[in-house]
Amino acid sequence: MNGGVVELNIGIDALALVPGKTGGGETFLLGILGGLTRQTDLRVRVFLSENSLEHIRPYAPGFDYQVVMNSNKSVPRRALFEQFRLPRIIRHSD
Repeated sequence: MNGGVVELNIGIDALALVPGKTGGGETFLLGILGGLTRQTDLRVRVFLSENSLEHIRPYAPGFDYQVVMNSNKSVPRRALFEQFRLPRIIRHSD
């Protein structure tokens, strides 16, 4: 609590983003991130792959970024990761 204001923690799974290839999903995600930057009572952590970090960061400076995969280009591998490993990572993130 900060001066009577509750800070909300939001986690965003951005693992499906493959810069330049995701299309409408990419546009939607970047729009959401841009909108969240205007909120002062949020702590936003974005879970993403290494190949997306430098693409996303300029749209949402000041957010916490946690690279959890080297590459997300294999959809089956990413889906398994999101179902089994990502929940554990989220539970153990500060």
